[in-house]
Amino acid sequence: MDLPAAYLDDLDEALFLCEVDRLSVLWLNIRARELTEGGGRLAMTGNRLVGATPAHTTRLLAMAKGTGGAIILTAESRLETLIVRIKPLSGTSGPRMVAVTAFNLAHTASFILPDLRETFDLTPAEQRVLVGLTAGHTAIVLASMLNVTLETARTHIRRIYAKMGVSSREELIFLAGQYRVP
Repeated sequence: MDLPAAYLDDLDEALFLCEVDRLSVLWLNIRARELTEGGGRLAMTGNRLVGATPAHTTRLLAMAKGTGGAIILTAESRLETLIVRIKPLSGTSGPRMVAVTAFNLAHTASFILPDLRETFDLTPAEQRVLVGLTAGHTAIVLASMLNVTLETARTHIRRIYAKMGVSSREELIFLAGQYRVP
């Protein structure tokens, strides 16, 4: 199924189509162009997609050459923190390609995370912690917001990771993000 370019330009997420070996950008939507021109966590060097730091660029390349994944490119300002997903594309002729999507963590507030309690057998408290984690809050902030001890917040986080089958915040946000509702 071919999607019209206008649809891809209307996405809230930045979308790049890149060649695997160097993250050479073959196509990008309007949001991707705006994101890379803003001097934030992702940029273009020539026609290559790079992170704001050499470490970020190395990690992005490793994900592209591997099985994909997600990474949070942190910044002091939550408005500049990005969630970047890389997914290998199969069935392409020529060089291997990946789809790279990125969105500002601050924009997650414009999406609704549905109640995932039944899907992942979460308790109501774990659901509240999950929502807080996807909004970028740390365990310390969650403990304060939910009026529980830090150890209780960490216990909820460990249980959420186990129930959702993830081992990092990046994986958690990537998985939960697949359930976002515009």
